[in-house]
Amino acid sequence: SDLRKNIARELSSIGYPDPAAANTWHSRNESGSNLPFLQSAIVAGVYPNVASRQEGAVNFSTSTNIKTKLHVSSVNSCKGQPLAKKGSMLEFVAYGEMVKGKAMYTCNQTTYLHSIIPVILLCGQFCIRGANVEGTTPKSVISVDEWIAFQCDKSLGIGLAVLRKRLDSIFHHIVADPKTGFDGLSAMERETLNALDSIMKGSFQSTPPRR
Repeated sequence: SDLRKNIARELSSIGYPDPAAANTWHSRNESGSNLPFLQSAIVAGVYPNVASRQEGAVNFSTSTNIKTKLHVSSVNSCKGQPLAKKGSMLEFVAYGEMVKGKAMYTCNQTTYLHSIIPVILLCGQFCIRGANVEGTTPKSVISVDEWIAFQCDKSLGIGLAVLRKRLDSIFHHIVADPKTGFDGLSAMERETLNALDSIMKGSFQSTPPRR
């Protein structure tokens, strides 16, 4: 579309690599489309426009505790779509905008998130703290903006915290100087991005099937 071409041209003009260049190391589409990275880029771009719902719920809740439902214009609201029914498990969606209707808020341009990992690693303010759970191995609680919070093994939490810190550093490095940002990354920083690629794909593919 014209919008996509215009954005690509603007990014290239300030030094970012040409999005159409597929044979560069930073491309995540070496062997066809990379849906996990595409979805990660979408949620990182629209955050904090993310909502969740618990198993058995119909409507979603935002980080500010606003109840919302999918707009009828969203494909995900069509009859037969999993998100048009009651939640079968904890579910997250990213959305373009939320509009206040007569009865309640609705969100459109929705994308179901196969994994919460992109939010944990790419969005908001990341925090980790210890958790004392009697009779278990050491645990940690990781959270984003004091909204999305998960309990996990301490070693996993520390690993995610280290990866998040490295990704934040890489992001600021590239944004500070787009013209040389990618080429100036160290071997460890490039390996970190490759690790991110594997984690995104793994979390995307291991998502439990929706009913």
